[in-house]
Amino acid sequence: MLPIAFMIVVFGCGDAGAGCEAVRTLPASYASLSACNAAVQIELPRQNDIEYPVVAARCRAAPLQAPIQIASAGR
Repeated sequence: MLPIAFMIVVFGCGDAGAGCEAVRTLPASYASLSACNAAVQIELPRQNDIEYPVVAARCRAAPLQAPIQIASAGR
């Protein structure tokens, strides 16, 4: 089984949290959901340059990297 990493996605929302859209994904990844959720408490206040009435963040599973295939030159 492949390990799962989590990342923080920041959302900008209209008034009362309606109409949210993802505006940024933070570059760090976390080994567990609990570590990611703890980081949200630190990172969310830093996202003060987003021009939406409400800014929220959630942890999501990071997309898995596809395995690299090495092509061999056929002779």
